[in-house]
Amino acid sequence: MAERVGEDRTGRVDDRGTRNVIEGGTHTGPIIMGRDIHVSLPAPHPLALAGLPPDIPDFTGRPDEIGALIDMLGPANAGSAVVAISGLAGVGKTALALRAAHHAVSAGWFPGGVLFVDLHGYDPERRVAPGEAISGLLRALGVHGSGIPQHEDDGSRLFRSVLASLAAEQRRVLLIIDNAAAVSDVLPLLPGHREHRVLVTSRHTLTGVPGARIIDLDVMEPESAVTLLRNVLRAADPADRRAEGSKPEFEEIAQECGYLPLALRIAAALLAGDRDCSPAQFAETLIRERGRLVALELDDSLSVSVAFNLSYRRLSPADARVFRLLAAHPGPEISVDAAVALTEQDRDAIRRSLRSLRFAHLIESGSQTGYVKFHDLMLRFARERHLAEDSVEVQITALWRLQIMYTNHSYRAFERLYDLPDEESGMPHFSSKTDAIDWVQMERMNLLSTMYFAGLLGLNVEDDLAKRRLFDKYTKAMARPVSLCFLALGYGPEAAAILTQEIDICQRFGDEQGEQRARSDLDGAERMERLIAEATDHLEELNALGQLPGSAYRNAIALATLVNLDSGEVTRGDRMNLRRMLEDRREKGETKGQAALLGGLGDAYFWWGNFNAAIEYHKQEFAVSRATGDRNGQATALAGIGRSCLASGRVSDALEDEPDSSNLVEGSKLRSRCASAPLNVYSSTGAASHRTSDP
Repeated sequence: MAERVGEDRTGRVDDRGTRNVIEGGTHTGPIIMGRDIHVSLPAPHPLALAGLPPDIPDFTGRPDEIGALIDMLGPANAGSAVVAISGLAGVGKTALALRAAHHAVSAGWFPGGVLFVDLHGYDPERRVAPGEAISGLLRALGVHGSGIPQHEDDGSRLFRSVLASLAAEQRRVLLIIDNAAAVSDVLPLLPGHREHRVLVTSRHTLTGVPGARIIDLDVMEPESAVTLLRNVLRAADPADRRAEGSKPEFEEIAQECGYLPLALRIAAALLAGDRDCSPAQFAETLIRERGRLVALELDDSLSVSVAFNLSYRRLSPADARVFRLLAAHPGPEISVDAAVALTEQDRDAIRRSLRSLRFAHLIESGSQTGYVKFHDLMLRFARERHLAEDSVEVQITALWRLQIMYTNHSYRAFERLYDLPDEESGMPHFSSKTDAIDWVQMERMNLLSTMYFAGLLGLNVEDDLAKRRLFDKYTKAMARPVSLCFLALGYGPEAAAILTQEIDICQRFGDEQGEQRARSDLDGAERMERLIAEATDHLEELNALGQLPGSAYRNAIALATLVNLDSGEVTRGDRMNLRRMLEDRREKGETKGQAALLGGLGDAYFWWGNFNAAIEYHKQEFAVSRATGDRNGQATALAGIGRSCLASGRVSDALEDEPDSSNLVEGSKLRSRCASAPLNVYSSTGAASHRTSDP
């Protein structure tokens, strides 16, 4: 039991004249009654008041987080009494807690003192169990060893009782629980009285702590990171003139450190220890060592790799495997589908693993729902673990599975973008054209990175002909639908890069037909880029494009016309110029040029929403194509007529004069839609809301 005694100086006298007096402190344990006993307890040591570690003098940045913590610690706060600060290893959680705690103590908000306990939750050799932590906290509060219970639950109750007695005396206490690895580490240590305040730091997001406010700490802002580098240099030697060096040099160092405070401090310490090295030279060293964390360590006590490894070692075997295989993804962000492909786990299992890794701050949420990403330095660590712990076979097959997934997804996006009918298959399905557009835009860099990285790995396994041929097979299969999707959304340079890679593979395979097709697509992509750039400068310049193949000419007409229509810049003079261009073709007898011009205008007016005008232009396009025997041109025109009639409600008018139109369209569907892919992509959603641009 715990009892505050000694305030009644006369003691207690029973009927037999026995007098017992206990004074001078808090007694825990049994009270023995005897004849005329007087006990004076030793004064408790004021350990709680000395429990706060020193502040970090060069603490930099974090004004919003510091303000939030100070508000929470203040006596006027009626909200949560517990704050859980979470974040990546080395992000500065403890430094933030200490800075706020020192401010609060200086303001006199905690007359009962500050209790600090480091649970070392991520170090299996130094980990402090909750029962051990409670014993240490009770000793800090003046409870002597003989009075400390051996069982954790008993110790927790006694700890809360002592804190409750301090709260009754208006002696508020601040408890800092550092490096907690789990909610179960924290719960036994929480006070029962709301008068006290608790700061918890953890690499996990501890949402299970009742009533806790969660602060997820991110890396530093670039400006603050540069300031920290300078401050650490000045602290090491105030006379070090390198701290006044040009900002770009320090910005380069900060970027290579991923703006992670631990990495920044290590970098500054390494720079401070080498007076002959300039900031620019040190930045070059970090760039040369990119991919290896050994460049960011002083010793085992100050090492980014060691800090990350402590978090990694706490993962379950299944989550650790997912963590490593995610690092095999060559792109900037990883979707759930990509994670499923890399790991061969089902979606429910992978979602659980991704959630665990996010809570452990080993990965981060991506820019879109359903995506995750690595911090730059954590990605280096994860790839180190992947290369060290997973066999070459595991590494290669993970990438092959990723390529297969992207190939299947791209084919489905291609079908939706080009209005092709769905096929009964197990491939992913896009419910709308908008979904397909969004997917291609979001995955653009991932698709490019996967193609490029697969090419590099293929070169690295040249000694194994079977593996090399498999790399070529999967990369070639992926190139076709991806390049078509890119062309559909106007990503000409990206499509050209992939088509160039496909051509190289076709040459190795001896696939002359595939090479010819890829070269044709590449020529069209490069020509389209030039045409769009030229056509959008001025509409009248389109008159000089008539010598180009019909599909490219048609697309340039439509794209440039749309730019002007959508911006409201088409004047009566512009329309007259377009008519003159058409008349020029007719006078010269250039029927192919006429069909392309008419089709491009029809598509542009469809985009703009003038469906009646679109129908008339497509009908003229069909007539010209039929007169020249161009079945592909007829199929394209019929598709435009049908699309425009459906959009305008004139369903009965669609193709009523062409009894063989359905067979014609069916027979030429794929080729005609590929030829006008950039036009058809936006047909159901409108051009203004989906015009593509670099993110």
